[in-house]
Amino acid sequence: MCSKRMQENIVKSTYEVKAEYFGAITIGTPGQVFNVIFDTGSSDLWVPSIHCPARNRACQSHHKYVGVTSRTYKPINSMFNITYATGDFTFVDVIAPGFWLFKIDRITLADGPGVFCVGCLAYVDTGASLISGPMSEIYHLNTNLGGLRVPNSLGMYACDCSQANSLPGVNFIMNGETLSLSNSQYVLKIKGKCLSAFSGLPYTKGTIPYWVFGTTFLRSYYTQFDKENLRIGFAKPNH
Repeated sequence: MCSKRMQENIVKSTYEVKAEYFGAITIGTPGQVFNVIFDTGSSDLWVPSIHCPARNRACQSHHKYVGVTSRTYKPINSMFNITYATGDFTFVDVIAPGFWLFKIDRITLADGPGVFCVGCLAYVDTGASLISGPMSEIYHLNTNLGGLRVPNSLGMYACDCSQANSLPGVNFIMNGETLSLSNSQYVLKIKGKCLSAFSGLPYTKGTIPYWVFGTTFLRSYYTQFDKENLRIGFAKPNH
C-alpha cells in the first residue's frame, strides 16, 4: 500500500518492444518535456540541445532543450567532453579500513631518470583539487619538470607556459601497473600562467607523510571504490 505522497512521485514509464523502459520528465522552469530511457547503469542525464547541429542524426527527430527560455538555466561558459572507461582496472588494496589509503610502488618521469617516491602511501580525496605530497619529494619532482616555487604559496610551483607542451609525462606505478599523466593533465593554465598540479604538503615531525590524489588525478582515470573488497580500481578513459 502506497501513501498519497508516494503515489504523487511515481513516474509512469513505457515498456518499448520488450527492450527498454522510458518515460517523460521535465527540465527547466517552465518545464520542457523529454522522453528519456531510465538507465540505472549511467550517472549522466543527456538530452539534445537547440545548439545540436541539424546534421547530427541524434538531434534530427528529438525535442531539443532551449536554455534561454528557462528561468533556472545557468550556462557554465566552458566546453567539456564526457569519457568512459576502457580496458581493465588496475586495483590497489586499501591498507587502512575506513580510509582510502593505498601504496604506490614509485613515481617516475616517463622519459628520464629520477624516482620521486618508493613505497610511499597515498589516499584518494575527491574534495582536493591537486596532487599533493611531502615537500621534499614534490620539490624534486617539480624541479625535474622545470618548475619554480611560487613565493608566498603553500607548496605551489609555476612552470614556463612556452615549455609546457614539451614536458614529460609522470608515471605512477601501482601494483606493478603504470598509470600516467601527460603534461596537459598536470599543467594548470590559469589566467595566462601555468602552475604544476603537484603541490607540497608540510608535515609535523612524527607524522606519516602521505600523497593526496585529488581531482587532477581522478578526472584522468575512471575510479572505482570497492568497499566490499577493500580496494580501489583505476581505468583509463576511452577518449
